[in-house]
Amino acid sequence: MSPERLYTGWVQARREAYSWSAIAGRVMQSPGKGTNLLYNILRRGGIYGREETP
Repeated sequence: MSPERLYTGWVQARREAYSWSAIAGRVMQSPGKGTNLLYNILRRGGIYGREETP
């Protein structure tokens, strides 16, 4: 597997994990909804690089 393909797969997995629908699903299942929501929103901010736009 080439480094480019590995990186592309990693970016795709992060986009899926930190999509708004994935965040909402995790937040609704957790007991600490407010803290979990804040954590996921902050984590979501770093998934796109300058050259990567959704």
